[in-house]
Amino acid sequence: MNWKSVLGVSLFGLVVGILNVFGLIAGLEWLVWVIIAFMSAFIIEKTAVKLLVTQGFLAGFFQSLLNGIVVFIFWNQYILNHAKILEEFENMPESLDPKYFSIIAAVLIGLFYGLFIGLVVFLIRKFKSKSKPAEQ
Repeated sequence: MNWKSVLGVSLFGLVVGILNVFGLIAGLEWLVWVIIAFMSAFIIEKTAVKLLVTQGFLAGFFQSLLNGIVVFIFWNQYILNHAKILEEFENMPESLDPKYFSIIAAVLIGLFYGLFIGLVVFLIRKFKSKSKPAEQ
């Protein structure tokens, strides 16, 4: 397990969280996450020897979690730059604070995002191994 690679790639989540809090990627967040997923997958595929899917999963999970933590910490600033979010939270039960929901959502999204990156890492390695000529 290459923790240096996994944790290094996970810092993308911190960057996206900061950009997200200040509304700098509003409307483009999904595209930023897709680009980061592929960048992360290529980095992990290049640096990992084994446990590729696990490392991809952990990187994606930690990215989402870091993003959620940044949003949680800077919740007031986040709401100032994402006014529509409060409207969407009005339909939620009053017992669930939207600020805490952001952490729960980060964990759940992280599970799927991690699986996605793990799958992409696996497919990259599979494609690379098929494209290599057979040694004689």
